[in-house]
Amino acid sequence: MTPLLLLLALAHAPCTPPSPAAGVVDARGAAAYVNAGEMEMAAGAVRAAAFAYGAALRLDASNLRAREGLARACARLREDDAVEAASAHLDAARPREALASLKEVTEDSARADDAALLRALALMELGEDTAAHTALAPATRSPGAAGTARLLEAVLAFRADRAGEAEALLVGVREGRARTSAEALLPLLRRDERLRLSAAVRAGWDGNLARVPEGADESGADGATALEASVSWTPTGARGPLLGANALLSRQLTQHAFDAMVVDAHGGWRLGWGEALAGASYSQLGGSPYLMALRLDVAARREVGGLLLQAEYGVRRELFLRELAPVLSSQDSGFSGWRHVGGAGVAWWRAPLLLRAGWRLEADRADAAFYSFVEHGPEAGLTLLTESGVAVGLELRAAARRFLDVDPSFGTLRADGVLGAALTASLPMDAHWSWLASLQGTRVVSTLPAFTHGRVAAALGLRYTLGVP
Repeated sequence: MTPLLLLLALAHAPCTPPSPAAGVVDARGAAAYVNAGEMEMAAGAVRAAAFAYGAALRLDASNLRAREGLARACARLREDDAVEAASAHLDAARPREALASLKEVTEDSARADDAALLRALALMELGEDTAAHTALAPATRSPGAAGTARLLEAVLAFRADRAGEAEALLVGVREGRARTSAEALLPLLRRDERLRLSAAVRAGWDGNLARVPEGADESGADGATALEASVSWTPTGARGPLLGANALLSRQLTQHAFDAMVVDAHGGWRLGWGEALAGASYSQLGGSPYLMALRLDVAARREVGGLLLQAEYGVRRELFLRELAPVLSSQDSGFSGWRHVGGAGVAWWRAPLLLRAGWRLEADRADAAFYSFVEHGPEAGLTLLTESGVAVGLELRAAARRFLDVDPSFGTLRADGVLGAALTASLPMDAHWSWLASLQGTRVVSTLPAFTHGRVAAALGLRYTLGVP
């Protein structure tokens, strides 16, 4: 804005031009102000343009371009004021007043998209979802507002118990900030699905499946394929009972002693502050019964000052099997025992990043004391949700592991240091299908050289997920 326009702005309201100077007509000066007004209008400085057109009319009341320009600028200013007033009414929980303010905005105006979104929000607050859906129609066809319009459409679909449609709408959002908001809403949406089914197929390579120690002549590397399936049911939604089951079937390319089959079932209760679950699992290794376990897990969380504080504890009774029946007489009394796992941490979310940090403690009390150990150490994680819909996660951990008794096979007390890292990625193709990728590495340094080893593993997969409200 030029200094002269600034003085005019201080002198009078933009849409109330000063009276023409008595007996003075300056057509050339008026034309200059009109040109300035058009430049300001093109730059989006609507208020400055109105001042310029007003100044032109003061010099030449017959200038048609100035009169038409002032009408356009003032109409736009009224629409801007209407949109700002509607936004303020919504912030103050006055949806009816917001709708009244938006009557100033026409469908062909520059603020039509903003008005459509605000009008839909006001109608949603009033519970008029059908009218809100109609109000969103113009915004869904606008490149600048389509992403936000889809977010609101997803909320409307979810409120109408169409969770599948809502998820499809969120996954389809690709525009800037709207994409980030959609990624943040998806976990909340999926949390409220009553029945959730998932299946995945993976293929991968493990550079040291057998945990072969450093310096050994043989190789522990092998490839594998795996099928996974899971189902969870929360009949009352985010709070209340929870039932679920998981299954895994994997087959190695060469080392079939590590072919695995695992089935797990669990049930519990979700509360506002966390959840409590009890479960049982059975697994086979190499085609033979391997492990049966019973477990109890409790988790708690609380948000404080923008941070999510988390704590968890689990206890597990493990029975290592040589034969399926009878269980008690066939358990391996050396490895079987109680395993305790606990941890505490903090999480911080600021789109598009989720940061986590904490400390983990594990105590394995095997029936044979020389198999028992205590392990603890820090862990941290970073998740990035990109605008393209890709989720990338990085997990890091370190731990010190100390065994509680001398292993008679080695005649010394064992202690390990552990470093681990994992990189994961998920690329959604639509509301149900996702590509999966992972890369992880572990380094264990032990006081017993036979247990010092490194391991790198990678996998690719495809997952299908279906949620039913």
